[in-house]
Amino acid sequence: MYGGNEKLSPLVREISWTNNALIMMVAKTDMERESYLSLSAKNNYSKC
Repeated sequence: MYGGNEKLSPLVREISWTNNALIMMVAKTDMERESYLSLSAKNNYSKC
């Protein structure tokens, strides 16, 4: 899903697979994904 996107690929590596799966289910656009990925990485969110 993030293979061709230079902004999102590095962010995905900074979060857990569970958080990534949740973001993939909820976010519909790359802009939404970038926002959620950044917040998750910055704040160390967990799924709980």
